[in-house]
Amino acid sequence: MRKILFIIAVLVCGCQTQRQKDLSLVRDRYLKLKPLSSYSSTVCEIESRPTQPALARFQQMSKEKVNADSWKFTWRQTETRCEIKPHDKNSKIAAAQIAFLETGFCLLLQSHYVNSPFDELPVKADDIKSVEGVVQVGPAISLARDEFLISTKTKAHGDLRARYRFEESLNQWVPWEIEQRTDQFILSLTDLVYGSPQVGNRFSVKSATLSVGTERLIKHSDLQVMDCRPM
Repeated sequence: MRKILFIIAVLVCGCQTQRQKDLSLVRDRYLKLKPLSSYSSTVCEIESRPTQPALARFQQMSKEKVNADSWKFTWRQTETRCEIKPHDKNSKIAAAQIAFLETGFCLLLQSHYVNSPFDELPVKADDIKSVEGVVQVGPAISLARDEFLISTKTKAHGDLRARYRFEESLNQWVPWEIEQRTDQFILSLTDLVYGSPQVGNRFSVKSATLSVGTERLIKHSDLQVMDCRPM
């Protein structure tokens, strides 16, 4: 994943009346990307609460009587491997949800949360320059001050996109929306919320919204992440 060419597009180009001040700000925030390059293996509990349309579809596919509106899973994540297992191993509905969670958590978070897309940028903070009101990182990468988009094209998984923003309360850059686009479907993890506990150098994911669709996204489920701890 790290070897793939990253195309970084500017989303927010705030007015820069004090270029040097802006440059200092972005250099400081660029340094704060370092926590994204040091992931500690973590195990968390996930509670998935599908929407009524998604639940109806799961019930139709599995022919299982629905006696709950949420299901719990264990999420184990290392820097290179991810595993999601249901608490109720006999539930066909829980088993059907794993495919969505494996993409939403294993693939999307692996690509832009567990591993930093900035790991192999051959640039130091001192190389950052302010060029005509845009912060330039190296010869071909532009960063907005507060928010930016990274789009990664892959052969196996289509187009992976992540929107990053700087969270003042965490003092870190974090992805708050990650999306996979293929010729067949779109899957999106949005409204990512982070907070304590802090495992290693990373604040834990606390909640997110999972949506799927073909031409437009439809909300699939609300996800709560609990009890994160080192493995």
